[in-house]
Amino acid sequence: AKSHDRAAMKGADYTDYYDFKSIKSNRIAFGATIQNAMSGRAQESLTGLTNWVPFIHTKYMIIDALTENPTIITGSANFSEASTTRNDENMLIIQGDTLVADIYFTEFMRLFEHYYFRDRCNDPKFNGNRSSEDDLVLNETWVYPYYDPSNQLFRERCLFGSCV
Repeated sequence: AKSHDRAAMKGADYTDYYDFKSIKSNRIAFGATIQNAMSGRAQESLTGLTNWVPFIHTKYMIIDALTENPTIITGSANFSEASTTRNDENMLIIQGDTLVADIYFTEFMRLFEHYYFRDRCNDPKFNGNRSSEDDLVLNETWVYPYYDPSNQLFRERCLFGSCV
């Protein structure tokens, strides 16, 4: 799909956010503010705290978060070649601590849902100006994706709850 000019500059093997987002079974959140104020909501803006990173700059990896032996990798490194071979970075590996894994996983889900909502609001097919009333479904059809095995929402329901 490579819909970005950056993709062309980086070569044929480059995969970016838009490539993954174009796969219907993926649910991806891109860090953003809501570009157009929605009905009943204030316009969002950045704080201006820094010019270097306009959005969240948290870096961690969670492996097997919901098992008895989770691994959390966190620190200043960007998981890039430069961060592991040239830069002065730190990395902490925490293994087997389910409490720490629960905390990191909860934070991940909080951030994901926060930015997923904003990403959806900025999607051109919604024109960025939907009201919250537009999303309200007044019948049972809203639940169908959660019971469709081909849908990511079904897989998330199984992960967090039950497939029954």
